[in-house]
Amino acid sequence: MTTLDNAPDVRQMAANLGLDWRLAPTDAIIDYCRNRIAGWVQTSPPIATLGELESMVCRHLRLVMEDFHTDEELDRLIARYVAKGEFVFAAQRDGFDSETFATLIRCDNATPVCPDQFVALIDCRGTKALRRYFTRWHEIAHVLTLVNGQMTLPFHRSRVRDPIEKLMDTIAAEIGFYQPIFAPAAAAVLCGYASLGFFGVDAVRSAVCPAASFEATLYAVIRHSDTPIVTIEAGLEFKNEERRMIEVPGLFPGLRPEPKLRVIKSSGNDAAKRAGLRIHNHMRVPESSVIAALFHNPLLGGPAGIAKAIENLADWSSSDGKTLRNRRVAVEAQRRGDHVIAIICPA
Repeated sequence: MTTLDNAPDVRQMAANLGLDWRLAPTDAIIDYCRNRIAGWVQTSPPIATLGELESMVCRHLRLVMEDFHTDEELDRLIARYVAKGEFVFAAQRDGFDSETFATLIRCDNATPVCPDQFVALIDCRGTKALRRYFTRWHEIAHVLTLVNGQMTLPFHRSRVRDPIEKLMDTIAAEIGFYQPIFAPAAAAVLCGYASLGFFGVDAVRSAVCPAASFEATLYAVIRHSDTPIVTIEAGLEFKNEERRMIEVPGLFPGLRPEPKLRVIKSSGNDAAKRAGLRIHNHMRVPESSVIAALFHNPLLGGPAGIAKAIENLADWSSSDGKTLRNRRVAVEAQRRGDHVIAIICPA
């Protein structure tokens, strides 16, 4: 059972959808969404791309996506819908803060057969544009999980950190890279590469899902792979105890902890779990790792910022002194901004 499974809102959603909420409500809700889409695919003309899939799903949900990249584009969208008598749009001008990526609106004047019964305003300004593909599928997930098409309000804002929003992200990661379409297409691209790496992931993104971000594509490729793979994101971070010292400086006036290169985020596929291949969050990256070398010397990766090495996971240790299993792994790392992303699989 996952953390999301224990969230009361997630359990309630499963119950509202008529699903078993007691054991694994998250998986039950994901299966519910996947099965709805599979049913539509079976009755639709052949669908070859994820873009075609998104269009088909939106038609069935009577959902219209409206991207905006500037304040002026948002103003024009609001004016267009207000002119149709949808006055709830007028309240959206100041509704997009740094943590709000989209707003889903149920149109008051739309009948159940109108193609725009629901409208999603997708914020693509600045760095939010990097999440555009994922945000669109996030909003699709919201409409997929509505009970009888009903919303508690005329609009809903998609923000971060809320359990339901995390659930929608989980659903989006599954259906946005719909396995029957994505997996064979990605495999066809990757057959030209000796092993999974950054160039291969970029090739998959370009050929299969050009609107998706590199990170989203990477996680999707790993999730659908039969090879044990772990990916980590490393950056300067404090231990939990050190962070508490900083947050309450008066308790430790003489201590000045420095951040160390640690695992900020770690993710592995089912094959990695079965193989016992795992690297924990907050673990310190050993100085002997190519990940640390690339972080401290970005030129090591050349023009593409990529470096490779064969390493042993036994070099990794946690603050309590415990080390990972003695296992040789192939590591491919790339410097991205102030972080390093690494793909790790058995050597």
